[in-house]
Amino acid sequence: MSNENLDRAQIENEELRSRLGDLEEEIGILENIIAIENQRMAELQAELAARQESEASQLLANSASATEPVPSSAGTGPSAVVD
Repeated sequence: MSNENLDRAQIENEELRSRLGDLEEEIGILENIIAIENQRMAELQAELAARQESEASQLLANSASATEPVPSSAGTGPSAVVD
């Protein structure tokens, strides 16, 4: 291999190493973005679960109060017979 070819190969090797470093840095940045997005998604899922649980509790409370028997008012009120 001539000196010219060797110099060219060394320059190309340096450029490739530089490019590899840039790509590794970009991968690190993208991994951080993914971690942040995963955290946000977990927060949103927890918020959704809490809302669904709250709505389910409200529905149960509403259905329970709608099916409770109305207390009898026998012997009281205007329709009561007084002797």
